[in-house]
Amino acid sequence: MRMKLKTKIIWISCLAVLSASLISDIVIWNICRISLTRETYETVYRQVYEDWLELRQQLDLAQVSRQDEDVVLYYLKEKQNDYVICMKYLGYGHMMVWKEIFNHTCIESTDFVNELGWNMESYGMMVYSGYELEGKRYLVFRTSYQSDYYFYWITDITYLHRRLKQLALRMLAITGVLTVVVSLILYRMITRALKPLQELEVSTQAIAEGDYARRTQVDQQDEIGSLAEHFNQMAEAVEIRTRRIEESEQRKTLFMGNLTHELKTPLTAISGYADTMLMMKLKPSEEEEALSYIQSEADRLERLSRKMMQLLELDQKSEIEMEEHSVRELFAAVEQSCRQILRDKDIRLIINEHGERLRMDLDLMTDVMVNLVDNAVKASANGGEIILRAGTDEQGYTCLQVEDYGSGIPEDERERILEPFYMVDKSRSRQHGGAGLGLALVKLILERHGMQMKIESEVGVGTRISIYNMFTKR
Repeated sequence: MRMKLKTKIIWISCLAVLSASLISDIVIWNICRISLTRETYETVYRQVYEDWLELRQQLDLAQVSRQDEDVVLYYLKEKQNDYVICMKYLGYGHMMVWKEIFNHTCIESTDFVNELGWNMESYGMMVYSGYELEGKRYLVFRTSYQSDYYFYWITDITYLHRRLKQLALRMLAITGVLTVVVSLILYRMITRALKPLQELEVSTQAIAEGDYARRTQVDQQDEIGSLAEHFNQMAEAVEIRTRRIEESEQRKTLFMGNLTHELKTPLTAISGYADTMLMMKLKPSEEEEALSYIQSEADRLERLSRKMMQLLELDQKSEIEMEEHSVRELFAAVEQSCRQILRDKDIRLIINEHGERLRMDLDLMTDVMVNLVDNAVKASANGGEIILRAGTDEQGYTCLQVEDYGSGIPEDERERILEPFYMVDKSRSRQHGGAGLGLALVKLILERHGMQMKIESEVGVGTRISIYNMFTKR
């Protein structure tokens, strides 16, 4: 089972606090132990040294010799010392032989003196050692007199170890309380600090389940706040990207459906006329009419497939190569391409430009203007006129316009005419070989150029289409 990040951080923090506290306790306790032990040893030593000076003075005045054991015993009994042991060294060759002279301590057997390990860091003329018996601890100081008599001062220092033990327990108790308090504080702080991460986790799960509009609200001016901000930006980018993909899929589905529908009509006509010519014997005039219709529908299919391929190529191509060209060159190419359709309806193309220059892909922009002029021709009556002009918009950018005085576009259909295969007047458009792909292609090319198109139209009066927000100011 995975441990949550918050739990890990809390455990690590608590262990760090506990470890630091225990290390501090050990250091402080050792300092206190050394200080209290030194203080106790020095206190005991001063008391023992005073007794020893007094005893030695008495022994010196009595001129005690090796044989004066009774005199030594007398002075010891006179002082009534209950913490002194006196031993006489007899020594036979290499053997260590001792004789007990005086022992009024609580330690009955004096054999232990041979087991003591003396600390050679002496206090004055004395050496010392520790001794433990029946759970009690003793401090033993030793000194000698005339190398014959050895005196042992036995002092119970169990209270020192009891005091150190109590100190250690108190420090551990304080450490435990502080650890609990600090752990609670850390829990609150870490929980509060990591709460945005929990919100991010919930939001991430929601986005993973398809809720792309989900956002997280984090008002922190730190790394977590920055992470939340970047997360929201990422979520927004994912939402936009997903929406675009969905819209693209919808457009492609609609596109294919409309394409299938558009292909069905000319293919049915071609197939019908072909079957008629195969199955029936027709007059030469009827054969010519059928072949002419087949040729017309085949040309329509060719135009439809060409525009469809152009749409697909532009939809996949992210960038286009643009160079600076004059508007005069653009308008001349448009006039040349539209000369036949203008002549067929006896429509006059009026060109109005003043030497403007634009950064553009000349071929693609020519397709844009040709499509717009072609639509204007279809909407215009015979003998009319179409204006092709270049000017400047309110921001100072070059603006291109195609204006006609034809049938106009109803207001409720001005947005839909940019959809593939949508036609305002289907009968008139099919009559002129249209498939509703022209303006969809225009829109896509303008988007690749970073341009926008504005449609102004009134039914029965005419239409003006403006292309503006160009890269180049006049």
